[in-house]
Amino acid sequence: MESQRSDRTENHTSRHDLPQDALIDYTFDINAQGFINVSRKRLCNLADPGTQIAWRLALSTLADKEPELRSVCVPECIRCGFCPEMHSCGYADTEMFRLEVEEYREGRVE
Repeated sequence: MESQRSDRTENHTSRHDLPQDALIDYTFDINAQGFINVSRKRLCNLADPGTQIAWRLALSTLADKEPELRSVCVPECIRCGFCPEMHSCGYADTEMFRLEVEEYREGRVE
């Protein structure tokens, strides 16, 4: 992963002189449990929308190769059956949430 820390950049530019929304290269290795753990946080409706989109793209690639693993990559609220966040987005109070939890628990998630 690239950094904006001045002690880690090639020209030692202060991070205050760099745009904070600049794109960075990010490469990582991840195992099955890592996919599950990242999904719990990055699929949450409270996560940054750009992060949600990027993670859903990663999961769509995963689904082609490992559909069973993809089926358990769900937000924390689906895994728990309730929202554990301090301030909920409200999804856990919907009928769609109830149905998604039921599908997850029965192993019918696509």
